[in-house]
Amino acid sequence: MRKKLSILLLLTSTVLLLLSACGSQQNLGTSESAVATEDTLAPPPETTSPPAVTCTVQSQQTPDLAEPKDHITGKLDDYAVTIIVYNDFSCEGCFSMAQTLATTLELFPDDVRLIFRYFPILGSTNDNGIIAAKAAEAAARQGKFWEMHDLLFSTQQEWRNLDPAALGEFIWNLVSNLGLDPEQMDEDMNAPGISELITQHYDQARRFNAAPPLVLVEGSAIPLYINTVEDFLIWLDTLMIPYGRHVKDNLFNQCPPMTINETDRYTATLHTNKGDIVLALYPDVAPVTVNNFIFLAESDYYDNTPFYAVIEGYVAQAGDPSGTGWGTPGFFYDLETSPALTFDRPYMLAMGSSGPGASNSQFFITFNPLSQLNGQHTIFGEVLDGVEVLQILTPRDPEKDPLAPMDDILLDITIEKYD
Repeated sequence: MRKKLSILLLLTSTVLLLLSACGSQQNLGTSESAVATEDTLAPPPETTSPPAVTCTVQSQQTPDLAEPKDHITGKLDDYAVTIIVYNDFSCEGCFSMAQTLATTLELFPDDVRLIFRYFPILGSTNDNGIIAAKAAEAAARQGKFWEMHDLLFSTQQEWRNLDPAALGEFIWNLVSNLGLDPEQMDEDMNAPGISELITQHYDQARRFNAAPPLVLVEGSAIPLYINTVEDFLIWLDTLMIPYGRHVKDNLFNQCPPMTINETDRYTATLHTNKGDIVLALYPDVAPVTVNNFIFLAESDYYDNTPFYAVIEGYVAQAGDPSGTGWGTPGFFYDLETSPALTFDRPYMLAMGSSGPGASNSQFFITFNPLSQLNGQHTIFGEVLDGVEVLQILTPRDPEKDPLAPMDDILLDITIEKYD
């Protein structure tokens, strides 16, 4: 069971808000007279048959980030997150990062897998970092990499500025303390394979245009706004670990079957912790989008998920169980745009998308007319009732305040068909 952090803040990452790149926010004012009602709502005008919508399935098996010669510790199976650190044993900042990662493994023993790779500083006053890396890799050949790793960092201030002869004597003392075979150690430290591996890791790290320590979480560098140990641990706890579990455990392995009738009319009631929001759905204009939304709702995919972006005058966005803005249900499909439905009035229901063929589960409701979004997101419904609930959702802009709590929850969705 994961140890709990003694931190009260709730974090989400700077979310790639799937619609934000499509236009700037507008503060145009709202008008409740523009809200549809079930009595007056007419089906959108008929349109010519659009091209067939393509749905593609995301693989449930994400590529393994580990390489055959990696040194790995932490949770070795059923982990949520892989952290890769490219580090140098001789730099002081690298020692601090090693301590942070040790704390991370202690706090998240059931969730984090840690991989160490070499990133020695070149062009410094001495080559002690490279020599230390060779010592660690030679120790690894005798099954003592992590023991040597810990010793090199804990004694860093004693050896980092030594001359080569004194450093050699210091390392042999470490060899003796760890019970390593000194002759084998001497042979391995000079083996060409060790230098090649260190060079390979160094070249990998340099592609990121960074200096050591370089830390990758799920293959990506830590966001720039994460600049304290506390923020790093919160970021892992509330964003990356939930997202990693979501990716590994909650993906559908096929596209939803088509079960709705395009000529039927449906409502969706969003039951939230602030009250209900009733939506009219438009399967005649966006049949695949409506079908997939209903499928996810009836599969309980949306249950107990956050409104992770509530931007005043713009949109309220939900539909990602991980609360990151990155989660998907495991499938993606095309846009279904139509001139019959545009963002010419507030309270339109649309599906988030980061580009062609990238619609998935994340949906948003607009607060204002947003013509800049026309043609870039599938509109598949609009609000029938519950504007007052939308208006009391807690504002939350993850791009401006990624540490803001997610207070508003979508409890579940009820789908009904009506004449």
